[in-house]
Amino acid sequence: MVNNEIWLDSHATVSMIPEQDIYLGAFLSATDDGNTITLTLGSGFTGNFSLLADLYRGCFLDLYAIGDHDTLVDRTMIQSNTATTITVLDSLSFAAASASGYYGVIRSYGAPVPAPKGASAGSTYVAQVLSIGFASDTSSDYDNDTITFGQVPTANGTASTQYVIGLDQAGDATVAGANLIVDISDTDLTTAEEIIDTVVAAVAAQGGIHFSAARSGTNLVLTNTYGGVVATPASPAVSDATNLLLSTTTAGATNSSTNPRLLSDNWFGLASSITVPGTSVEPKQINVGIGGTRNFTYQFKGTETTSEFGLDAMANSFPWLYYALGSVSAVSGTTTADTLNGSGAEDFDYTTSSQFLISNNQLHRVIGNQLCPPVDSQKTAVGTSVATLNDTTSALTYTITENDSSELPSFAVEYVLKKPNQTSTVATDSAKENVYCKIFPGCVVNNLTLTAAAGQEVTCNISAMPKNTFVAPANYETLNNVTDVSNFVNFGTRNGDDESNPSACEGRMRPFFFSDGTIELFGQEFLQLENMTLTIDNALQQKRYIGAYDKRSQFALAGQRTYNLTFTGLVTDATLFDYFRREHAFSLNGINGSEVILRFTKDNGESMELKFEDYHVTQAEFPLTNDNGPLMVNWTIVPLALKSCSLTTYWAIQG
Repeated sequence: MVNNEIWLDSHATVSMIPEQDIYLGAFLSATDDGNTITLTLGSGFTGNFSLLADLYRGCFLDLYAIGDHDTLVDRTMIQSNTATTITVLDSLSFAAASASGYYGVIRSYGAPVPAPKGASAGSTYVAQVLSIGFASDTSSDYDNDTITFGQVPTANGTASTQYVIGLDQAGDATVAGANLIVDISDTDLTTAEEIIDTVVAAVAAQGGIHFSAARSGTNLVLTNTYGGVVATPASPAVSDATNLLLSTTTAGATNSSTNPRLLSDNWFGLASSITVPGTSVEPKQINVGIGGTRNFTYQFKGTETTSEFGLDAMANSFPWLYYALGSVSAVSGTTTADTLNGSGAEDFDYTTSSQFLISNNQLHRVIGNQLCPPVDSQKTAVGTSVATLNDTTSALTYTITENDSSELPSFAVEYVLKKPNQTSTVATDSAKENVYCKIFPGCVVNNLTLTAAAGQEVTCNISAMPKNTFVAPANYETLNNVTDVSNFVNFGTRNGDDESNPSACEGRMRPFFFSDGTIELFGQEFLQLENMTLTIDNALQQKRYIGAYDKRSQFALAGQRTYNLTFTGLVTDATLFDYFRREHAFSLNGINGSEVILRFTKDNGESMELKFEDYHVTQAEFPLTNDNGPLMVNWTIVPLALKSCSLTTYWAIQG
């Protein structure tokens, strides 16, 4: 039945998704069609996570050899992805047949962090599919060769048994250990295709088996009749790796939870307004030859562009300084020592109910006992002692520094519309009329403005450039299955609103006020300032590249970073004008104690401190007014560099 209810703005939700490097673990297998390589992810990752189809298109994939995490083997761009596979161009530095010796990391830009997958209606049983390339046209090259794999004998996928196909070119009908012996001794078999056709015919004639065989070019494709986990043997094998090129195109699996989720339940803060990015397509209209009328003869669509994301918020914290400046060099707080555990190299879990893990100055969220995103097990082994956050109330102190590379940290924006009668629904429907979701990955902060004005809350304004617009497919579970904003991460606490301690939550929710701040200029504290504005401009440049995968995406690269500080206040002398005319910079290299220091604090211990060095006064206005009141002076300071930035907050900054 069609849901005729109209969309209401009151049922729209905008949330943040952190973007971080996503460790995928070792690849299970790969197939090469001559143009692209499709990498199948291992069960250590797919057992816990389901990639949202094509969301990671255009992200960079780094490839490393198992056991050598320090040497980058290759970097390639993802052309497409499914829940369990990633497709890239056929230009990798290793052969598809050796893919299981490598592991992958999706780089953070444009890569929203997946959450443990959600529940679907019943279990899904995935049938194993094997592809065996026959590299030789000479039948004698295959004598006594075997193909060993597992078949699932029942429709419920509860068990598996080993099956061996043997190839006999000598005509003696003996191949050790074979369940099915295929006679390929006929002298008329002179091509790989003819040999494969003989195997296909033998499988079709065999009774009591639970798989089928087909030929695709010079590949034999074996497909299990029933889906399910293939435990015997866990890894298919061939006895002749020179002439038989084995790859697992689909791993047998039982998935009782298949719906993809992202870490999209992160609060944006006390937003007074949010500008959701818009999407525009450039129209192209041309006349081809003589049209015969004054109308255009032909039209088509050009590039697609996603406009900027905008956020105006009352600052109850300052996490956006990280995204504007670019790096966290240290994180400290009340932590607990814990140990990474796991049954496999990519399947980390915990002995305690941690909420976040700190690894390399980055926070990894823990849901259940799964790390989001997983840490690189090639660098951090099972049994390693790690620092975890087990409470929601203790503050963290971040040391934020300037990032001088062309890539700044990014985040994604999720925009969800629900019909009034669908407020408790999480999954998008196929018709997209009940729950509709857009995701804007790769948002990089172009400008950040902090404003403190007398009598007002401190405000923060950011504008960020997204990579593209992505419409979530059916069954994607929006907002990480959270339907109440008060349960979002960082709303009140790092784990959402703590109703048992409302006073503490209120303090964290309360914005900083102008009265919470102190400002030091020229080595002294200024006491009579009416307003202050700090602007950080990253001068982002949006680029598109030849050979990229589509015409929808644009890549944001950092340009010339500039800082600008403006002040309005009462002054008692004309020293500011003297500073304006001064030739050399104040606090040159930060050694004479004359830094510009911006400091805001709350009674609950939260604070922000910024120090700038090497600055000039570039404007100092002493206006004439007609009200005979105090003279308000406006001046502008331009620093060359940030000396330090420290942020103490309860917020979990995951990026």
